[in-house]
Amino acid sequence: MTDSVEPTPVSYTPSEASNLAIAAAGLAGLSVSDSVRNMLARLDRGELTEEQAIAEIKARYTEPLA
Repeated sequence: MTDSVEPTPVSYTPSEASNLAIAAAGLAGLSVSDSVRNMLARLDRGELTEEQAIAEIKARYTEPLA
């Protein structure tokens, strides 16, 4: 019989979360562009909300319907 281990909730500051995301991307072999680093920094400083960041990403990386 194995004991199940309950996951421990973890909380990160915005800066820690950004650094973790960049590190995870690097470990996955992906590069993080300067524009993404800039957006994460703006989120960290509170200059941008998560919703605003999502809207910027959608505007930049989605093509308008013809």
